[in-house]
Amino acid sequence: AASENDKAFILKLRADTDLEISVSANGKTVGAGTVSDNKEFSAVKIGLNDSNWSGVIGNLKILFNGADRSLIEIDTIHVQRN
Repeated sequence: AASENDKAFILKLRADTDLEISVSANGKTVGAGTVSDNKEFSAVKIGLNDSNWSGVIGNLKILFNGADRSLIEIDTIHVQRN
């Protein structure tokens, strides 16, 4: 279950093109971020609060918007807590 101690949703990834990333939980938008074409892994950090992250998270969706046939490599996905 989501907790008031949950502060940020963090994806560590790299891609061979610029990407827009959007995250939703239980059908509600959590937030969005971007990643640039990079050979190194970088973190996309989306702030969490009660309006976008609460209760039992039964459905989590991560959407990537970029060029067709983009290569995306995800290293980690986690929630930062206090």
